[in-house]
Amino acid sequence: MNIYILKFVAAMTNIFVISYVVAHLPNELSADYMLVLAYTVLGTIIAGFGVEVSIERYATALLVRTSKLHLVLLIAIISLVRTVLLLVINEAISAWYMPLIEPALITVSFVFCSCFFLTLAATLNGVYMYISSATANVIRGVSRLPIAALPVTKMTLPLLLSIEVAAASIAAGYCLSRFINYRPDNDRLNTPMRTIINFMAWNWIARLTSNLSALNTVKILVLRSDDSSAVMVAYIIQLAQSVENFSPSKVLAGRYRPALAKLFDKGEGKLLREELAKLAQYNIAISIVIFLGFTLCVTFVFYQFMPEKPANF
Repeated sequence: MNIYILKFVAAMTNIFVISYVVAHLPNELSADYMLVLAYTVLGTIIAGFGVEVSIERYATALLVRTSKLHLVLLIAIISLVRTVLLLVINEAISAWYMPLIEPALITVSFVFCSCFFLTLAATLNGVYMYISSATANVIRGVSRLPIAALPVTKMTLPLLLSIEVAAASIAAGYCLSRFINYRPDNDRLNTPMRTIINFMAWNWIARLTSNLSALNTVKILVLRSDDSSAVMVAYIIQLAQSVENFSPSKVLAGRYRPALAKLFDKGEGKLLREELAKLAQYNIAISIVIFLGFTLCVTFVFYQFMPEKPANF
């Protein structure tokens, strides 16, 4: 239950920051800010090749072959490679289509810090430090709150991204401090590297395919349109994404994935199916509650706090 509470707090801080940006900052600045967030999330998936989910699943297996220091260095290198790859993709598309995001130093720093933090948080899940991983998300969310404390007249996109970089860096530092204190147990599954690589490949294809038809892509398309209500519609999508990121399927999967992965790798299909069925029942029940609560929350926020509403809201 502690994990759910921490995930809820993290989601609420994220929702508050995004709501403040949309409600109080100039429309163009809000759009640019959410575009960078959307492109970064989508880009980390395209250039990620399933790194987060894979390391969450096989972190203990990797630690059989390498030390904690080497794993952290590997994560830093992977984050740097992903950042460079995203820049290449951005420049390639901008050369023949239309500019995506401005590759300024602060934008590059934001992408790198986001990749580094996300992978470290996944690593904590992979070594069964679930509370620490959830706490890291809370720390990042709370560290973003200064956005709402600064004068609106002083707000710029570089300043917003600087706060995001600081928040991701602080949360990453916490992850590192917790990972250093990790004491491995003797119950490690020595998974062959071929199995890990195959999983990464298929996971990347699955996540990329689903994401291209999901909320981030829709948000990008909406924000790049000329519709007068684009920012407000993208805001609704951002709220949905904030809730989705901490929905029961994600939380439960993050909590039980290592155990389920062991059953899969050991070929214990019957027990795995039973555990998945139980997981699905929990997910359906809690998802219904979250859906109803989210619908009421979005309606309340718009009618009470937003100065303008999308057409036909």
